[in-house]
Amino acid sequence: METYFRFFVLLTPLFSLAVAAETPKAAPTRNDGLKVLESKKVSPRTIRSSRDEATQPLTQAIQATEEPAEPQAQASFGLGVSTLGLSGAPTFSALLQHGTEHQLQMDFGIPSTNAFTLDFNFGYRFGLQSFERSGVHLGGFARINLSANAVATVDLAFSPLAGIHLGITEDKRTLLSLDAGPTLSISGGNLGFKLGALSDFLGLSIHRLF
Repeated sequence: METYFRFFVLLTPLFSLAVAAETPKAAPTRNDGLKVLESKKVSPRTIRSSRDEATQPLTQAIQATEEPAEPQAQASFGLGVSTLGLSGAPTFSALLQHGTEHQLQMDFGIPSTNAFTLDFNFGYRFGLQSFERSGVHLGGFARINLSANAVATVDLAFSPLAGIHLGITEDKRTLLSLDAGPTLSISGGNLGFKLGALSDFLGLSIHRLF
C-alpha cells in the first residue's frame, strides 16, 4: 500500500505538466489591442508642436519675402535761376534734391565780360518741412566772386541761412526759395558783416525739378 502511494505522488506533478501543456492559451482580445495602442498613443498637442517646429523655417522665409521693402529716398535734379551771386546779377543754378528734406545748390554765372567777373555759389538746405510742400528750411551758402580787371580780386562770403520754400505749380515740381541770414564777407582784405536777405531780390532762387 505504501508503495502505491509513493508511485501516485511521483505521477501527480507529471500529470499536472501534461494538462498545462495541452490547455490552449487564450487569444488576445480587442481590449488588449486597444490597451497597447493607448500605451503608444501620441497626444494632439505633441503632434501640433512637432509640425510647427518643422514648418517654422519655411514660414519665416515666406514672411520675409512678403514684407514690403522700405521705400528708398529718391534723388531729383533741377535747373533754374538764382540771385545769390555776390555781383547781384542772376546766375544759372543747378539743384540736387535727395528725398524730401535735403537740397544741394550750385550757381554759376558770368555777370560781365568787359571786366571779366565770375560768380560761384555752393549751398545746402535742410527742410524742416518737406520740400514737397510749402515750409521752412535752414542751411548755409559759400559764395565767391572773381574779378579780373586791372587787378584780380577775390571776394568771399559765408552765410548761414533760414528761409521759406514754396511749390508754385500744381505738381510741386517748380520750387521757389527765399533765403536770409547773417553774412560774413571778405573783400579786398577787409571783413564785413551784414544781416538780411542774401540778395537784393530777397535771396530768390527758382528751380524746376525733373
